[in-house]
Amino acid sequence: MFPHNSGPVESMYTWLDALRWLEQIAAALKYLHSLRPMVVHRDLKLENMLLTGLDPATADAKLADFGLCKLVKVGDRAADCTALFAALPGSLSLLCLLLCLVLCLVLCLLLCLLLCPLLCPLL
Repeated sequence: MFPHNSGPVESMYTWLDALRWLEQIAAALKYLHSLRPMVVHRDLKLENMLLTGLDPATADAKLADFGLCKLVKVGDRAADCTALFAALPGSLSLLCLLLCLVLCLVLCLLLCLLLCPLLCPLL
């Protein structure tokens, strides 16, 4: 279904590994947003997503660096923005979070592909 690698360089992990990690990060965000007061991470980026091991097949993704997080009371404006996700059924809410994370990862990948030739002319 998904290619193991998408270019001349051998990939260190499969698309299925990446999707599993994506689902784990989405579940962590869903949990943080379900707390009262809600915890909003505010610094979601690849550097703050850690893996528990070196073997991609068994490693789990963890969310780190809560230095910029914010506790949001229900009824605050920020909480109202996420009310849509809270009102959706669990699987649909998780799907929305997954789609948002996939979009972020695709944008990061495109940015890397655009900047790599400029920063690494020897590649």
